[in-house]
Amino acid sequence: MFRFCAGTFVVGIVFGTTLLNAAAPENLRQSFETLLPGMGAEKIAESQSAQQQWENICLNLCKPGKEPGRIEASRLMAENLGPDTPSGARIWLLRQLEYLGGRESVAAIAAAMDDEDLLVGRAARRALTNNPSAEASQQLVAKLARAEDPVFKIGLLNALAYRADPSTVAAAAKPLNDTNLAVVAAAARALGEIGTPEAAANLKKARENSPPQLREVLGNASLRCAATMVARGQRHAAQAIYSELRNPQEPESVRLGALDGLFTVADEHPVAKICAILRGSDRGAAGVAAAQIAKLNATEVKELAGNLAYLPPASQVLALEALRVRADKRVLPDVVAIARSKDPKVRIAALRALSSVGDASVVPLLLEALSDGGPTARAARGSLEALYGEHVDAAIIAAMQTSENIQRRALLIEILKRRRSVAAVPVLLEESRHSEPHVRTYAMAALSQLAQHDDVPEMVQGVLVADAGSERDGAEKAVMLLCNRVTDRDERADPILQVFDTLADEDQKSLLPLLGRIGGKRSLEKIQTALESKDPDLYGVGVRAMCNWPDGDVAQELLDIFQSSQEETYRLQAMRAFIRVIALRHERPNSESLEMLREAMKFCSRDEERNLILSRTTSAEIRSLEALQFVLPYLKNPATAQQACRAVVGLAHHRYLRRPNQAEFNKALNEVIAVSDDPALVDQARRYRSDL
Repeated sequence: MFRFCAGTFVVGIVFGTTLLNAAAPENLRQSFETLLPGMGAEKIAESQSAQQQWENICLNLCKPGKEPGRIEASRLMAENLGPDTPSGARIWLLRQLEYLGGRESVAAIAAAMDDEDLLVGRAARRALTNNPSAEASQQLVAKLARAEDPVFKIGLLNALAYRADPSTVAAAAKPLNDTNLAVVAAAARALGEIGTPEAAANLKKARENSPPQLREVLGNASLRCAATMVARGQRHAAQAIYSELRNPQEPESVRLGALDGLFTVADEHPVAKICAILRGSDRGAAGVAAAQIAKLNATEVKELAGNLAYLPPASQVLALEALRVRADKRVLPDVVAIARSKDPKVRIAALRALSSVGDASVVPLLLEALSDGGPTARAARGSLEALYGEHVDAAIIAAMQTSENIQRRALLIEILKRRRSVAAVPVLLEESRHSEPHVRTYAMAALSQLAQHDDVPEMVQGVLVADAGSERDGAEKAVMLLCNRVTDRDERADPILQVFDTLADEDQKSLLPLLGRIGGKRSLEKIQTALESKDPDLYGVGVRAMCNWPDGDVAQELLDIFQSSQEETYRLQAMRAFIRVIALRHERPNSESLEMLREAMKFCSRDEERNLILSRTTSAEIRSLEALQFVLPYLKNPATAQQACRAVVGLAHHRYLRRPNQAEFNKALNEVIAVSDDPALVDQARRYRSDL
């Protein structure tokens, strides 16, 4: 397979057998010399082809058994790192030497670090940093000894840190005396990564004479040095460093880091040490000790929990939070014992811990705490919502059913909802018919999330017993939310319609607004029957049901009510509903929606309604040049001018509409600039007029 590099020399080698042949030592020089000119081409399209082909060859040479080819390719690239090779090609060659180069390329890479092109120099430093040979470390050390520029020194020290070569300790330690604090910090980090006893000794010496602004940096480097020793199994040497860093003269962050390190290397009983620190007055150390609880085994955790009562309150809080995160139910008796503490913070921490270590047996305790109010009640409620285990839901349900306190009963229903307790649905259906409106409201809200579509007929009873007004609206919305889970719009109301004809006339009338919220063809038929009735009350309910409709398919029906109704209240309701639904999803052509707005505008008697109609012209279902023309006359009327300005700018916001009709929009936008009292809107109009 061949690929031609446009405007350059040759055919490139890609994959398969051809690539393998190109990577053979006897063919490498020819392949390299063929591709090298393309690697430095000025045009990216030309250079990428050659660069990618050479990279594929280099990647193939990384495989086992390819060592002669790797050495040859590395030498070829090293020979061409001089100024005769374009910078782009040199950078690319150095990128390959990052993973391919060995001792054979070190000298050439080191020379390239002094290149006048900073990008080449940085690429060379990266290549030398990744070179596995001892000679690479020697070159970096030599460069560091001669370096004067602080930025260059820091780059070299970072390279030594990455390599973590024990032979470079002396070189990395020398800049600890540098006058540039950033260089000193880089040297400290390098010694920390190297992590040998010699590196630790140099850091210790530097700490003894360090200025305050460097003490934390040097301390953290010593911590890193100790951690490196722990990883190598040198636990006693690391322990000595950690012990030194517990010195009160060290910064707090260093002392606490050392304490954490001592826990990792200590041989003594961890629980005794944790408890000793928790009983002390050092709150920072107590936090570190509490964090060790997560690392204890099951026996140790149980032992620590047994010591909770003997700790000061602040440490009890820390330990309880750690136990909550650990979620070990074996400590439940100890947490329950302390959950009745007279210290409010301790009690709250214990109640919070019960969310993960508790079971159904703690439900009464949490219910009791709900009565305290404030933060204690919030902690108890949070635990009741999060508590898991067998019989927990049953315990909360039983408590809810037996509670005579209406507020408590409603709160427990809310907790069951938050717990997503499907087991509570049968009881909640009963509660939706409770004698107290507050309980019914909470029950219906919970059922909207927990019930299934098959439960809708029983929920209908909750709608029928709900008081007119906000409670009835909430109950209808709860049933609507449940019905809306059905994909087919015409099937959503089926569970209600199944029982509708079996109900008394008054109950049927009560359900019409609910059918209006849900929609569907059969629901519409029931509502239209009500609108044709001679019964004024039934007609009024039919109007309200139609005004509840969830989509734009009844826009014409609402417009008909507005035009034909003799009652001003119904006319106003129908107009507002029409204005709401006209911009919703519908099955008629968009042009018809605009015509319906025109028709509605003729019958409007109030500026509030006119402004509402103007606000709908920017919706996706109506947005068009004709909509702009519809809005323009209302710029002349002071009562509608500001909403008309917003409509014009809203239409102009859409480039696909504005740009083909820029002349018409510019004229309209000029009027907006002259009329609008909104500076931000005027600024938008100016930008759209200039097509920005």
